[in-house]
Amino acid sequence: MNIAYNPAKLAPPPARILPEPVAAQPFPLSVTCVGEVERADEHFGMGPWWVQQSLVLGKRAGLVKAIEFAREVVANREYPLGDADGSDFAAELFLILDRDRRLVLAGNLVASAIAWCPPVVSDAEARQVVQQASRLRAKATYEAGCDNHRAARRLRRDAGVLEGRLVDIRWRDAVRRALREIA
Repeated sequence: MNIAYNPAKLAPPPARILPEPVAAQPFPLSVTCVGEVERADEHFGMGPWWVQQSLVLGKRAGLVKAIEFAREVVANREYPLGDADGSDFAAELFLILDRDRRLVLAGNLVASAIAWCPPVVSDAEARQVVQQASRLRAKATYEAGCDNHRAARRLRRDAGVLEGRLVDIRWRDAVRRALREIA
């Protein structure tokens, strides 16, 4: 008995995977702040030192609501430090992420306002942003090796702000509309 092998009869029918529309994106959006917390050194007598820390500030059901919430946090300077009572927190970067931790929007704290990073327009622009950020991080590594830690920190921060433009492709159009709406 001769059984012919026919892969077309065994394989499932082809499936089409469609991009997930923004309207169906998982909510709520998480608002996070990245900054530095001052820690006091009580044991070694070296004085205070700073540690980078991310704080989840809250969750909101929509993009405009998340942007407004971040603005309120900055205006009121209310950062939930938890067990770091008495420590000083210096906010630097605000991130809005969806439930799947995709970047929706990023903003740089300038004085007492958030300067939201415009999302990249194309994949080619995204590649340029990644290259620029990589160059900044390489310069930061060089500066840190020369004990120029202040310059290294500034360069790393600039790279992080630049990378804030790398909004997930599913969110780019919605972010542009929201930024026009709140302007």
